[in-house]
Amino acid sequence: MLLDVLQGETVAEERYVEDEQATGESLEGLDLGFWEFHGCEFHNCRLCGAKLAKASFFGCTFTSCDLSGADLTSGFFNGCRLDGCKLEGANLGKAILRRTKLHDCACRYVACAESKWEGCTLDGCDLRESFFDGAKFQQRTRLQNCNLQKADLFRTKLAGMDLSTCDIAGIALGPDRAEIRNAIIGIDQAADVAMLLGVKIRLD
Repeated sequence: MLLDVLQGETVAEERYVEDEQATGESLEGLDLGFWEFHGCEFHNCRLCGAKLAKASFFGCTFTSCDLSGADLTSGFFNGCRLDGCKLEGANLGKAILRRTKLHDCACRYVACAESKWEGCTLDGCDLRESFFDGAKFQQRTRLQNCNLQKADLFRTKLAGMDLSTCDIAGIALGPDRAEIRNAIIGIDQAADVAMLLGVKIRLD
């Protein structure tokens, strides 16, 4: 079991784990800050409230895992995939994610302030009321089929981002609404953007 590996004296001292698999394990509340995980697979694992600040994941996969409330502050994800996971209330503040994909994940209330997303894809994720203050979407990061209702995107530049498949109703922006300038939207989202800009649309 991965839990046994993590508690092993040598591994615990080095804080380095490689090519391990965990299925149905509970890692709740563990302090794994500053650990490195390489090529590890997590299936149906519970990491609720896990302390993963400044932990690094390289080529790891998370499938149907629960990371609700996990502390991933300043964490690092490179070439990872999270599929059908729960990250509700998790803290990804100042985290760096590169070439990582989140698919069909429940991320409501997730805190991603000042996080960096480089070449990532968020597909079919529930990001309602999430907090992206000062986040940076770089190098063709994509948001597709995501629910961004009431998400806080203050100081998050969306220029060039295709939001046409996302629900952007009620997103929170700065006073000048500069964040959404030059973003790509669908015709059916025009009313939502007009409301953000304080524009009224006549239907007659």
